[in-house]
Amino acid sequence: MITILETNQDGVNELISAGKRVLVEVYFENCGPCKMLKLVLADVAKTAENAEIACISMTENPEFAETYGITTAPTLLFFENGELKERFMGIQSKFTIQNLLAG
Repeated sequence: MITILETNQDGVNELISAGKRVLVEVYFENCGPCKMLKLVLADVAKTAENAEIACISMTENPEFAETYGITTAPTLLFFENGELKERFMGIQSKFTIQNLLAG
């Protein structure tokens, strides 16, 4: 089981630069699909291991979104060894996220 970290740009950058496997959800506060994806991530976190899940607000961290060219929410970014490996836009299934984190 892993904990979902609600963080800011500095927190996400710290996880990425540490070389950890990190799944980042970039969201808007009042976004319906973003809220639904948070529920999926909470479910995945119950059984996931060897990864971090972080959530970052586009409203409060616009420079993070700009750095990664994010224009829609939700967007998922998966980092491994400090590198962006995968990018998904919109709601993703539990199966897709579990496979990504298991890989």
